[in-house]
Amino acid sequence: MTLGVCMIIGQATDKLALEVKTSNTKIYPDGYKPVREVHKLRRNARLMELQLQDCPAQLFYQIRLSQALLKLDDSLAFYFLKQAFDQVRPLLAHSAAPSAPLAAELLDSVIVRQSRGEIDSGLPVDDLLHAALRWFPHWPPLIWRWANRQFKQGRTADAAEAMENILQSAHAGTYQKTPSFDAALLSAETYLNLGICFAKSQRSQEAQHCFTLAAHDPARQAAAKGNLELLAAAQ
Repeated sequence: MTLGVCMIIGQATDKLALEVKTSNTKIYPDGYKPVREVHKLRRNARLMELQLQDCPAQLFYQIRLSQALLKLDDSLAFYFLKQAFDQVRPLLAHSAAPSAPLAAELLDSVIVRQSRGEIDSGLPVDDLLHAALRWFPHWPPLIWRWANRQFKQGRTADAAEAMENILQSAHAGTYQKTPSFDAALLSAETYLNLGICFAKSQRSQEAQHCFTLAAHDPARQAAAKGNLELLAAAQ
């Protein structure tokens, strides 16, 4: 509908020699600003609940509803998350990824929530991660989950390699761009954690370089500078 309206406006301006002014309006695909406004989240959640009542088992709405409810700290989110996963689970054995990129976000949510003990998918987290990365090997959040798990299990070199892959794909522009995710994964957040991996592996110069780059981000500046001080004290 929006495209149709734009075409009509374009035709009218051509005939009347009018000029369309630019606008600073920003349109977000999730229907609300990055600052999560509770009343809009509740409104969106209610609309999606009604949609699922009319047409059950719609994967898109199950995933989006679970995400909205998670942001509202509503435990009903896990019910819809599990419903969505149960639709995808039979496909995990297949090598071909589903056509909907949103499945990446679903698997990421299940992995995170199961790691916290909030949901049980019926599959081990490692199996979920392997299946998810087989489908979406270039989506940074899933690579990040895998790197984080390797780090916690003491496989620092594997974690560092995965984080370096994220940064290399960011520089080359070869990473999967949808679904959207926190852009800090392509820079400061990964540099900060890669620096920790290098520090644990006695690769001090590389760790220092990573912490210095991470310090350019105001949100991670304090942590990066603190790590630089610890690194200098250890040398």
